[in-house]
Amino acid sequence: MKRGDEAAWREFHDRYYDDLRRVALSRGVSETEVADVIQRSYLRILKHMKLFTTESDLRAWACCLLRSEVVDSSRRNRRRVSMMERFKGWVSEKPAQWVGGDPLEGMAAADRALLERHYVEGWSQAELAAEAGVSVKAIESKMARLRRRARAFLETNEMTES
Repeated sequence: MKRGDEAAWREFHDRYYDDLRRVALSRGVSETEVADVIQRSYLRILKHMKLFTTESDLRAWACCLLRSEVVDSSRRNRRRVSMMERFKGWVSEKPAQWVGGDPLEGMAAADRALLERHYVEGWSQAELAAEAGVSVKAIESKMARLRRRARAFLETNEMTES
């Protein structure tokens, strides 16, 4: 599998997918997200693949990596929801006034639109990348820079009612 043998991956998928799916669902992953969580687990499996003497050891290890991905996905989703709620407040019809200015003031229109599409309209990073004609990794990097900028603003300023 580590060498990218398609037949080996197909066999692994056929043998373990249903087990991994059950584990993910039992850990609270929604039906709509279970395939993505398993796919990211497959990437972890590829990255950390090693030899096992028994099938039960391989199964236990794969389930352990899946549980780690479930935890990481949950953390990412919580951070995303938190940022989304803050961002919605910034772009609402009657936004609160920020001591020190608007957190999006001075931001390029394209960057502002990127944030709105992702956090308000719910576009995925893959959709944003396709529209912009860049890689998903480029969008991930851009979003990370914009989040750092917003976080720095939030840490140094407070919101007051107008």
